[in-house]
Amino acid sequence: MDTALYYVRRREGELADRSGVITPVWANKASHWAFRLLKNQMDDLCKKGRIPVDYLGLITNAYDSRRGKLVKQNRDEWEKSSSPAVLVVIGDLKEGREAADGEIPLA
Repeated sequence: MDTALYYVRRREGELADRSGVITPVWANKASHWAFRLLKNQMDDLCKKGRIPVDYLGLITNAYDSRRGKLVKQNRDEWEKSSSPAVLVVIGDLKEGREAADGEIPLA
């Protein structure tokens, strides 16, 4: 975690919201719980280390409305979240699944 914060921390003199954390999430309850845990750990580490880190937003990943009502409700719950905001919703694409299975970065 220290390494990740090193790369996203706000540099001296840098304006807020120019660099920071973008978190990929899934449209399910487990992702909400995991994000809260991650955010609490990062907030604690930033506070203790006096490291300024901005939360730029969330990316809802592998979303497919055909998976049912609960998936849509969870996506809506992420979008209602005001801090951090959902930047984009990425559909469940074949290329994304293949990249994940093959451990190949998409970007």
